[in-house]
Amino acid sequence: MVSILKKHLFVVIIKPDAFKRNLHHAIAEAISINSKKNNTNIHVVKTAIKQPSLELAQEHYFEHVGKPHFDRITNGLSGGKQVCVILYTCDTSSCLFNTRKFCTSDIRNMFTVPGSEKHENVIHCSDSPHSGEREASLWFKDSDYL
Repeated sequence: MVSILKKHLFVVIIKPDAFKRNLHHAIAEAISINSKKNNTNIHVVKTAIKQPSLELAQEHYFEHVGKPHFDRITNGLSGGKQVCVILYTCDTSSCLFNTRKFCTSDIRNMFTVPGSEKHENVIHCSDSPHSGEREASLWFKDSDYL
């Protein structure tokens, strides 16, 4: 019996707050170390430095339209340069869950400015393989990552 493994794409965005503080290399290294330590078999497909428009940020966060924080998160995402990475794994989506948990919990905690009133959200990670596909097509218009 031949087993065909599906690639689960997901997007990690090292956001403008982190880029402005020159943390993007340290954050990328932390993700890489976590992946190796947990044997998550994650591969980088494409990386780019981007400066998204407000329209792209609004499309990215479409599920938050009408919520009180929508303007804040879309302005934050479009507020400067950032590193966008498409990753994939052929493992189960538990790999994505573990990576997402690491990015949204540990990375945020490691790189938040101590004592700041505003939680500086330095990273985004797709919350599902479906979101990863959608976000990859938003941030990278070409299809050569498939």
